[in-house]
Amino acid sequence: MGGGGWGMKGQSLSQFIPHPPSPLPRPNNTANTAMTTVAQIFESMEYGPAPEADAPALEWIRRHGSAESGELGQFIGGGWTRAGETFEVINPATGKPLARVSQGTAADVDAAVAAARAALPAWRALSGHARAR
Repeated sequence: MGGGGWGMKGQSLSQFIPHPPSPLPRPNNTANTAMTTVAQIFESMEYGPAPEADAPALEWIRRHGSAESGELGQFIGGGWTRAGETFEVINPATGKPLARVSQGTAADVDAAVAAARAALPAWRALSGHARAR
């Protein structure tokens, strides 16, 4: 084999390098806007740009935390559980407390596994593109 090839005549390195995916279609609720907002991403969990400010993320945490304590439970089977024993999560950008989240228990793991097993047939039927969204 000569000349620094891949050893397979007619093949180039570029065919072995993954190419970026084509742009994702915009969510229906933002079809006529220039850019999806961070708040819309948190509501829809659609693909979108990385947040540049923390206000939408902090608002999302405030809205989804417990009304009494602001603590976040586990998100299992499409819904939030009541927070049990919690621990503090620190915002790496500021070093300040960000939220208190529930420590998962064996019962939480069992519930999450059961929910995942129940969701698997529908998830398995989705295309790779739909799963990524």
